[in-house]
Amino acid sequence: MTKLNYRLPKIYDASGNLSKQWFVYYSFLNPETKKFQRFRIFQDINSGSTKAERMEKARLVQLAMAELLEDGFNPFEDQAHDNTFTIINCIDIFLEAVKDRIRPKSYNRYFYEFRLMKQWFIDQGLQNLHISQVKKNHIFNHLEFARQHGDWTSGKTYNTHKSNISRLFNFFINNYDEVLDKNPVETIESKPVITRGNQPYNENEFKAIQKVILENDPYLWRICQFVYYAAVRNEQEGLNLKVKHIDWGAGKLVLPPEITKAKSTQFIPIYPEFKKILLEMGLMNVEPNYFIFGRDDRPGPLRVGKDNFYDRFKKMRSLAGLSKHHGIYSFKHTRACHMVDDGSSLYEIQTLFRHGNLQATMEYLKSVGRIIGERKLSSARDI
Repeated sequence: MTKLNYRLPKIYDASGNLSKQWFVYYSFLNPETKKFQRFRIFQDINSGSTKAERMEKARLVQLAMAELLEDGFNPFEDQAHDNTFTIINCIDIFLEAVKDRIRPKSYNRYFYEFRLMKQWFIDQGLQNLHISQVKKNHIFNHLEFARQHGDWTSGKTYNTHKSNISRLFNFFINNYDEVLDKNPVETIESKPVITRGNQPYNENEFKAIQKVILENDPYLWRICQFVYYAAVRNEQEGLNLKVKHIDWGAGKLVLPPEITKAKSTQFIPIYPEFKKILLEMGLMNVEPNYFIFGRDDRPGPLRVGKDNFYDRFKKMRSLAGLSKHHGIYSFKHTRACHMVDDGSSLYEIQTLFRHGNLQATMEYLKSVGRIIGERKLSSARDI
């Protein structure tokens, strides 16, 4: 039997005294002295205000450290050959790679979040940890620390941060050979989300707003149909669509990088019901460089004003007796609900809504109150 060069981590709980520092400790054979040397890990164990909270945190740290040691972690080892892919360096590599692929506002959020993550690993003495040695417990502890110290009141904030960290690990799985083969974030549970802002319409609300708009401002219904069928963002994408963005042959909308959130060319399938609307609008015979939604409620060289549809919709919403949580963007969420209810596949929804991965689609559907089924969608609804 091979003799271990380490002793398993244990918990020091100061005999339950909360006024003293609790920690996890382990011993490792010093290659120079040939004697076992003790190491202490505090992390955020002492942020717990009760014995139960501290013990729970300590056990998570104990488990993570035990896994590291079993995987060959050596605190004395010269890790110069791994310096390129320490968790700290990997964060810098990832941020540099995405800098020109996302909008400045999104990058600033990434930079702030990952700066906190870097500091957390440094504070725990784990700055030289190879990215492949980062465990689920490390990420969970960091998220809980960030949630408590960042005063996050929304489950959405927690889930967004978790999703961004997941993208970091997927980046190295997909782009670097033999650096990382497993994403430790995948099985961490998301927090419940209380939906605010634009909410999907239920059946009665949908009928009410449709009736009011068609009776009082029928052209306004066109942008609602675009948001519903193409799942476009109203102001950023919908209002900037041009006739030339319609690929009639391929049956797709082709959104250029300058109008998409991801700053990349994106493709949206044109459902038969949506194509029928495009033909009704006569767009096949319109100057290709014209904006679909131009001035005076028709395609033209000048785009409709940014707040035009928003101001008109507010009046219709009031007439329909709906709350401020229902807007034009609500049609996008409603389409997601209808797709699930009509039996659409998860992949089909991911494609239309342009999510980066299936996990993002599942989280989005959960946020609008739907769980995907297994049936396949054969057509969309006529609205």
